[in-house]
Amino acid sequence: ANLAELQGGSSDTVIHLGAAVDKGKYEVTPTTSTDTGSAASGTTRGTILSFRTENRGLANAYRAQVLGDSVTAGYGVSANNNANISKNLKGLELALASGGFKFQTEFFNNTYGVTGTSCPVASNSCTYPNFDLIARAVYYEFIYNLTGESWASAYRSGAFTTTKPKANFSTSTNGGWGAWQVGIRFSEYSVTEPSYFSSSGTNFGINARSNTTVTSTASLQSRGENSTNTKTVTYGINWILNPNSRIIFNYADTRFDTPVGYLTTYYPTALGTTSREQVMSIRTQLNF
Repeated sequence: ANLAELQGGSSDTVIHLGAAVDKGKYEVTPTTSTDTGSAASGTTRGTILSFRTENRGLANAYRAQVLGDSVTAGYGVSANNNANISKNLKGLELALASGGFKFQTEFFNNTYGVTGTSCPVASNSCTYPNFDLIARAVYYEFIYNLTGESWASAYRSGAFTTTKPKANFSTSTNGGWGAWQVGIRFSEYSVTEPSYFSSSGTNFGINARSNTTVTSTASLQSRGENSTNTKTVTYGINWILNPNSRIIFNYADTRFDTPVGYLTTYYPTALGTTSREQVMSIRTQLNF
């Protein structure tokens, strides 16, 4: 909803509010690793939730997995049982724009209820992972059109579309410089995990369900190099040559509360950790 339009306000102003709810159930099949750089494993895991950093950074900044059946060692081997996932996703968004200035933010709060099955090879003594996972994320973004283009003219059907330069870039005598934008974004995600379980099946996690009877080997498999809280500051400069082409420069500086693992091409030292990630990128986008 654009409140500025509903109230008959200025055509150069946008007051955008949005909300979303997504509930449902689905299944995940745990599998063994497909990593050919290490020995084949008989441990299966199913990914419930994962985060990557901004600016096309680390893909494994966070990954929560549920343990599945034990199988004969191999690469990419599927478990005999699926994990059942129930999701409850809620999101809010706000955008305020006036002239060439825009502020935008989104927040979501997601809960995942996980019920799995873990059975040893050739055995009926199964355990049942049973836990809740809570994930929150938010960003605050400020963007300004240096060349004076209005954000309201790019707002259609509840979304911001391509900004059209006042004067398209051209090398001719009377050509323009296109549109230029500068921006900064502050973003953060955090994940609340249940505590690990004792070998007797006692539930110590405030977010884990009280009726669980799992053992420590069948609980949430949170990778040791995960970061459950991560903050990023991103600086950007966009050059929009014309409505169909632009060049984007981003610099993102990310800080992890826990050192995050990254893969290297040097074997056997195939894994290192870092508490900070800095990424610079230049991308060209063309519309056809």
